[in-house]
Amino acid sequence: DRHASDLLTILANEFNVPLASLQSVLTTLLDGDHGQLPPSANEALQQVRHTHDRLGRVVADLVDLYRLDHEQLPVSVSSIELHELLDRAEHTVEAECTRKGLTLSRQGNDSFRITTDPQLATRLLMVVLDNAVRYTEQSAVTMTCAAQGQQIVVTVRDTGAGIAPDRSPTLFQPPQPGTLLHGRGMSLWVARRLAKTIGSDLVLVSSELHRGSTFAVTFPRASRRAAPDGASAASMSAHTT
Repeated sequence: DRHASDLLTILANEFNVPLASLQSVLTTLLDGDHGQLPPSANEALQQVRHTHDRLGRVVADLVDLYRLDHEQLPVSVSSIELHELLDRAEHTVEAECTRKGLTLSRQGNDSFRITTDPQLATRLLMVVLDNAVRYTEQSAVTMTCAAQGQQIVVTVRDTGAGIAPDRSPTLFQPPQPGTLLHGRGMSLWVARRLAKTIGSDLVLVSSELHRGSTFAVTFPRASRRAAPDGASAASMSAHTT
């Protein structure tokens, strides 16, 4: 297992280095640093960037999946204000929202303190936001924060493509071979597993084809006595309802 883990890390780095170089080249071309491109060339480069982003997500998902399967994903739980996580997650999709002309907004009380692993929770929120932005071409993506008993719920609502009814039951299941770069990746499947690992959950609340979807991420609400840094997810789960 150690050899396989080291090999996966090396392979991920081998993918990420050229992906980063490609991202740099695409950015300079699309930003017009080398002159104005004709519309057809610009559209073609946007498709290349779209595929580039998907490849990057597949690599990240594979690494997370291996670590989850082999219990090698370190979990360090602490108490943190929700808005800190939302700020980090929003930052990763701001550029794409600007490019598409989407409004990214936040509603409700985002000052709740939650008990979670900040790094993994941010990754979880990033996946949900990225999914919303990826399938939304106009209008808005809205996050709403609310308390439900001892849980803090963050709903992410988009006005995008929506999900066909026959896809909903398999949304959080492993993808079939050959689908990773063609409309369905591993991100939501991996994201739910990440959520469970840190004592949270990720569910599809509702979806209507061509009108959008709403997902909800739940986090344990921090008690007045904050969880110590480095507490385990199992310990955290035992003290939440």
